[in-house]
Amino acid sequence: MKKVNDRFLANLNRFVENYDTLSESDAAEVLKERWRSEGARGAQQSTPKTSPKALPPEEGVAYAEIETRVDNMLRRDVYSLIPLAN
Repeated sequence: MKKVNDRFLANLNRFVENYDTLSESDAAEVLKERWRSEGARGAQQSTPKTSPKALPPEEGVAYAEIETRVDNMLRRDVYSLIPLAN
C-alpha cells in the first residue's frame, strides 16, 4: 500500500501546490490521477497479502475492517489539511 499511498499523496501535493493557479486542464488531470490511484487502492486492498490460506476467514475479515478504518482515518486527516476546490 505504500506505493499506492505515495501516489495519492503526490497527486494531492500537486493539487495543493497549484491550488491558486489551477487551470481547468490541470484540475482534470488531478481528478483523473485521483481515480487511477483509487483504482489501484481498490485492487491492492482486494488482494491482500493475508490470503485465505494465511488467515482463517474470521481473522481476514477483521484485518480488512481494521485496514479500512485506519485508511479512512488517515485520509480524513490528510483531507482536513487542504482547501476545498473552487
